[in-house]
Amino acid sequence: MRLAKRKIILLMDNARCHEVDLTEDLSNVRVHFLPLNTTSVLQPLDQGIIYSFKAQYRKILCKEKILAYERLSNENDDLPQITIYDAIQFVARAWENVTQRTICHSWERSGILPLHQLNDNEEQGGDSNNCDEEQQLENDLTNYFFTSLFLIR
Repeated sequence: MRLAKRKIILLMDNARCHEVDLTEDLSNVRVHFLPLNTTSVLQPLDQGIIYSFKAQYRKILCKEKILAYERLSNENDDLPQITIYDAIQFVARAWENVTQRTICHSWERSGILPLHQLNDNEEQGGDSNNCDEEQQLENDLTNYFFTSLFLIR
């Protein structure tokens, strides 16, 4: 990321498995933790991405089962079992079917990023290397976390 001059903000909840050694030199990565008990409200994955992914997976699974049933040569044959490899392929296909619109909408619903930040980035056609914008985003996130602590029910 350093060579590509990309700046990254890593948003994490406070799960024990997410403990990070922040003393390591992460020059282009800033780690921010979501406030306690806010993951289901603030995390974009919980605002529609996981739901869409699971729906896509179930759709693929049902289609594959129907196709397998139609391929049976006679009624006495058993349906083939789904292997781990099959499941991995279904996961990859399901993720490909989660639309950019769903992801953007989930970020908007989470309220973590100001709407103009999302729209500006889309209009520019990709990542912005403008340090002022990155600093402003980092400040917005920090301010949001502190003020949202008092707004969560």
